[in-house]
Amino acid sequence: CETEYKTLVDSIATSGTLEEWIDYIKPLRKNLYMRLILAASFASVLIAKVGALPFILHLWGGTGSGKTVSMMVAASIWGNPAMGKMVRTMNMTVNSMMSTASVLHNLPFFGDELQTIKSRFENYDTLIMRVTEGVDRGRMSNTILQKQRSWLNSFIFTGEEPCTKAQSGGGVKNRVIEIECDQQIIKNGNAVVNFITQHFGCAGRAFVEALEGK
Repeated sequence: CETEYKTLVDSIATSGTLEEWIDYIKPLRKNLYMRLILAASFASVLIAKVGALPFILHLWGGTGSGKTVSMMVAASIWGNPAMGKMVRTMNMTVNSMMSTASVLHNLPFFGDELQTIKSRFENYDTLIMRVTEGVDRGRMSNTILQKQRSWLNSFIFTGEEPCTKAQSGGGVKNRVIEIECDQQIIKNGNAVVNFITQHFGCAGRAFVEALEGK
């Protein structure tokens, strides 16, 4: 974890103050999509406490609506939200995705541009079921059974299209909160990114401290 995923581990840090983060993010919460993605991010650490299963929040729609920036805001709750830090593109193998989820364990997984892995699947149903099961498949290496990876967190994705189809089963539909972004979420995206890449991690720390003993 500390070598292969050092960048991710180092991203879970704090910068700036909680008060500054709250004051800046509060006006952004007037947008419903922003409130939902922030809630899904905070909810990640509650999954184990309430005995639930991992779930997916997927924001989809055309470019220019601010989906990626809103995801970065949600990631700033826990650490450095820059691309390649807490937020990563979905151009990765499924095995890498499972490994990353295992390292995060209770912290949310942020994946941008879900459609980049579309060619690997007939549809997204198999991927949805795998990530929301919270446990990876057992694996053998040189006749030795490897440790089975597990996680209990939320998965927050963005993309250009829905991740479920009309023919998707109820088990798939019940594990996904899927929202079409038909309006702009954030107008001054560059300013928001500049702020959250300097102010991050404080809200998540305060949230976890408030949960202790509850």
